[in-house]
Amino acid sequence: MIRDERFTKAIGNTTRERVLGLRVLHCPSNIAGVPYQYVKGLRRVGVDARMLTFDRTKFDFEDDICLHLEREHNKWIKAMRKLKAFLDVAFSYDIFHFHFGNSLLPRNKDLPILKSLHKRMVMNYWGSDARAESLAIRRDKYFALTGASGESDHKIRKRLRENSRYIDTAVVANRALLEYVHDYFGSVEIVPVAICLSDIDPVYPSESKEVPVVVHAPSSRDIKGTNYVLEVVQDLRKTRSFEFILVQGLSHGEAMQIYRRADIVIDQVLLEWYGMFAIEAMALGKPVLSHAREDILPDLQGLPIVNTNPDRLRSDLDSLTSDATLRRELGIKGRQYVERVHDCRVVASQLVTLYKKL
Repeated sequence: MIRDERFTKAIGNTTRERVLGLRVLHCPSNIAGVPYQYVKGLRRVGVDARMLTFDRTKFDFEDDICLHLEREHNKWIKAMRKLKAFLDVAFSYDIFHFHFGNSLLPRNKDLPILKSLHKRMVMNYWGSDARAESLAIRRDKYFALTGASGESDHKIRKRLRENSRYIDTAVVANRALLEYVHDYFGSVEIVPVAICLSDIDPVYPSESKEVPVVVHAPSSRDIKGTNYVLEVVQDLRKTRSFEFILVQGLSHGEAMQIYRRADIVIDQVLLEWYGMFAIEAMALGKPVLSHAREDILPDLQGLPIVNTNPDRLRSDLDSLTSDATLRRELGIKGRQYVERVHDCRVVASQLVTLYKKL
């Protein structure tokens, strides 16, 4: 079994007081750092949980064990290291919580093995791993502007079918993704993105600040609609005074220091739902501009995000840059929303309920 002193230190004595009497492994992708937030939340409610990843990304998100396959170029060595990791954990964990449509072995060949061992499994989908682009464009015209050209719809649907042969329960982070997955699995649960609020102190915008700081931090400029953001910012600067910061190429810790300075945050203007950046910004007490599908918004009472798009972004940003009181009010409401919906302890309780039902 893989051992790591960081893991032992992180969970303390929870191995003696397990909520489920089970061990939970999250793997193999740490999408936007969220799976590790799940793990931290589970530990805080007394569950013996752990995170294993294949690669360490440029954002340097936390995990427990990383195979660092990004350093290895030989595909056979990569495959052997995955096999070794699988053998190390296969008999040591009871629940396997997979992320981004992938499991531990190439082509998900471990799924039938784990099923034969009566292991409990869930597959967590996050976006492009499940989203059929043709359907997404029909649902929201702005998605077409992303120029997304990932895997074909056929390949995505084929993988969904193959995974559902061995895994009965899928997990998605919001209702927009539910539509792409629900026809394949016996059960699909919505478990929100998690963030550990005890690690983040809010810094609300000051009502006395005359020149607000606007921050945009795209993980992908095309997907996030950065060109539309830059165009609006350049145009609005002709009539409004504000500082604009485009955050790219920094570690997560470095980026968070810049987010703390923000008075306004622009997440994305094309996708169907707000992302982790918006949640981090709300946790910090910042007002957020982001796009979400209009037909889904009524389900989320109290969501304080300013729902924008390329057509409305200029007027929405103009309103926030000119109204310091509104910025602070939205910042306070955003923090309260995250406390209610996205705090890692709240989400961990939902995961515990899910695991008990498996």
